[in-house]
Amino acid sequence: MSYKNAIEDQFYNENRSNTLPFVINDAVKIVAGEFTNRFGSVVSFNQQDGYLEFVVELGDGSGDVKVKATEMQLSN
Repeated sequence: MSYKNAIEDQFYNENRSNTLPFVINDAVKIVAGEFTNRFGSVVSFNQQDGYLEFVVELGDGSGDVKVKATEMQLSN
């Protein structure tokens, strides 16, 4: 199994780790960057230039945005 497939398995099986801090359907708050203080749900991810970038569906229905893992946190 390739590294990418292993990460995808972790993501869809909701298995967080140090390398994968967010998984499918996690409720998050964006704490930095263009979309600061917005809330949403994680719907997918991409690996970009050595870091993970997550696709977050914004809670206000305004669409999906790409957010680095370092720019968001789990929301209660």
